[in-house]
Amino acid sequence: PLMTLYLTKETTPDVIKQASAAGITAVKWYPAGATTNSQFGVKETEFPNLFPTFRAMAEVGMPLLCHGETTDPEADMFDREALWVRTVLKPLVDGVPELKVVMEHVTTTEGVEFVSQARDGVA
Repeated sequence: PLMTLYLTKETTPDVIKQASAAGITAVKWYPAGATTNSQFGVKETEFPNLFPTFRAMAEVGMPLLCHGETTDPEADMFDREALWVRTVLKPLVDGVPELKVVMEHVTTTEGVEFVSQARDGVA
């Protein structure tokens, strides 16, 4: 099996390097509170703190697999993915251009359009 690492706010560049050396192939990002067992996931407000971790992932060629949706309680449930694309995914893709990013379970036109128009390395 291809093993992945669960992204938390404690995931450091050193953790990424150790995980890569141990054969971990990717990192999964579940926004905290977005899905089952996501209580340890990264909150949208915390993701800018992880840019050093994202850069380390790019350095070792480890993709970020995203369960992309906002957990903002004010967001309409049908807008959760589109809002996440605008407020989290775009700044991430622009901020770490070498990072491979996969948006999993795409369910909106906005998500499909973003991926289809994004740089190489975004799927």
